[in-house]
Amino acid sequence: MRPTLENYLKKLDNQHIQTLLLDNNLIGIEKENLRVNKSAHIAKTPHPTALGAALTHPFITTDYSESLLEMVTPPVHDRNDLLEWLKKLHIYIYSHLGSELLWAPSMPCIIPTADDVPIAQYGTSHQGWMRTLYRIGLGHRYEKKMQTIAGIHFNYSLPETFWQIWHDLTAQDQNFGYFAITRNYLRHGWIIDYLFGASSVFDASFLSGKQPPPGLMNYKEHTLYAPYACSLRMSDLGYHNSTQKQLDISYNSVTEYAQGLIKAINTPYPPYEALFKTHGPDAQINANLLQIEAEYYSPIRPKRVLAKSESQSQALLQQGVEYLEVRAIDINPYEPLGINAAQIDFTKIFLLYCLLTDSPPISKDEHAIITHNTQTVVFAGRTPGCVLQDLTNKNTILLKDWAHMLFSDLALIADFLDKADADKRYTHALNYFKEKIDHPELLPSALMLDDLFNHYDSFSELGLALSEKNKNYFNQKQLTDIEKAEFDQLARESLQQQRIIEA
Repeated sequence: MRPTLENYLKKLDNQHIQTLLLDNNLIGIEKENLRVNKSAHIAKTPHPTALGAALTHPFITTDYSESLLEMVTPPVHDRNDLLEWLKKLHIYIYSHLGSELLWAPSMPCIIPTADDVPIAQYGTSHQGWMRTLYRIGLGHRYEKKMQTIAGIHFNYSLPETFWQIWHDLTAQDQNFGYFAITRNYLRHGWIIDYLFGASSVFDASFLSGKQPPPGLMNYKEHTLYAPYACSLRMSDLGYHNSTQKQLDISYNSVTEYAQGLIKAINTPYPPYEALFKTHGPDAQINANLLQIEAEYYSPIRPKRVLAKSESQSQALLQQGVEYLEVRAIDINPYEPLGINAAQIDFTKIFLLYCLLTDSPPISKDEHAIITHNTQTVVFAGRTPGCVLQDLTNKNTILLKDWAHMLFSDLALIADFLDKADADKRYTHALNYFKEKIDHPELLPSALMLDDLFNHYDSFSELGLALSEKNKNYFNQKQLTDIEKAEFDQLARESLQQQRIIEA
């Protein structure tokens, strides 16, 4: 891959393009957190009215559950601005949570039964009811507890002016470029799971009394863990959908991808048809393989901002890809914001690497290798001598060796970007993570287990301690009077907007 990468970097090597890539990307974060009570159980209280209406608020909403709060930053150019937005949202939210906390880990707190998971409510309008009905369908199709796993989505787009330069250099358009990134993310995204993964342990109530899958171990009475896991959240144990494995949605072009989604949301599936008989007419939106396009689970999705009543697939076909949504990032419970600057900078380097290296179509055989590698890393990536399958000749390769080769290429991109950055932030980000290749005990997934074994009797105790630490951090911060007034105004406006919709 290096000759192609070096060739592209040579062609792009001027101050204007480096500055363009440094300062004109748009980035954003969507972060989920479960609301919990002081005993580490899922909160059963409604989404706080003081935060506004989850249906209409631009920055504070809910995901699957009424208790699964979601923060959405606006798109910004600078990662410091992004982290500042996320900090202000946390401060404001905590000022209205009372004794409740935001659960720090990705894997959920204590949830005794599925009935303890309150499905998100969005009011009495047709729009609001459809959102709730979609979530009712998810609960019937998969497990309600699975939907309480939390994570971080990182949104990323390159500036239009860059794509014009890119087209002049390569004769490739913006759609081609974004799908090239997507395919290479699938190929090499295991490095994100390895470095950012922070979900190696979980509360036993998550399994609802079922027999633990092979490879899991008991810690005392109420905790299960995988000794070398990086991200159980991204494993078959976590946020997955076995039914969707038959969808065969292609990432080889915007047309194939959109048409695959359209086919899935229009193809009836007998087991889902049976849900209407079991649970009645309000069991789900429809009995198709996907109720709506958002139901399709993927570690990365090409997207665009939608106009009213517009579907994602039709928008992609008619207007093309606007940005990418990276969905495979665990919450880092040791960071108050759940993510840090080095992670954001590393992700930007990695996505640019995915663009600047060869990205041929993914065959079915290669897709099987990608799936194997991803599942190996998320469940056992810290295993000494962990082995993956090479993508080209199906030989095996040590994870550590492959990671070092990736970092060698990523260093070229970091050097390229840092020519326009006096702080050398991208080189610093690479160095921050590079030592963790040879020292996996420094990874968040390892720190969680080390912390658990040395200081706590259960995952719920550990999670509660980390959550309380984060709460104390934010309660010691304050918004300015102007910032607080702006958030209060947004809350009032969102409630009024919902009332208008319902009227």
